Amino acid sequence: EDGYFLGPWLDKQKKAAEAGTLDAAKRNQLEELGVFAAPSKVEYSTFDVMMDLLTTYKARVGNTFVPKTHVEDGHRLGIWLNELRKAEKYGTIDESEKEKLLEAGVIFHRDRVA
Repeated sequence: EDGYFLGPWLDKQKKAAEAGTLDAAKRNQLEELGVFAAPSKVEYSTFDVMMDLLTTYKARVGNTFVPKTHVEDGHRLGIWLNELRKAEKYGTIDESEKEKLLEAGVIFHRDRVA
């Protein structure tokens, strides 16, 4: 920004904070800007709760192609489904969960859409 390399400077500030060597006043200023804000945690609840939300989404939209950024009733449905698609891709998905997702109309591979 304006000739300054903000990214490397910010990384340096974060490392100093982690090491406990960042001046308290600087840390407070950076906290006020949200630099040290904790990343938001993904609320998945239980599989059954998320499946209910997926069913609600499908009834409203007509499909299970949930955008990754979609939030349904306060839950990150898109991220949840994306993670399950990754698990299926790498063979780590729970088979009973996979079966329920297939029954709900989830397509794991877009190239398999008819």
